[in-house]
Amino acid sequence: MLATLLLSMAALALGAAFPEATRDALARLATLARGAATRLAARLG
Repeated sequence: MLATLLLSMAALALGAAFPEATRDALARLATLARGAATRLAARLG
């Protein structure tokens, strides 16, 4: 969960630094991270 949060924060920081080049890739990364967090939360119940 903490790793997911850190990845999301890094994605936001990189997106701010390179808005055009990385926006789509970082959006996909953030989506994957949220999905992983959701699955982990469901598993831990």
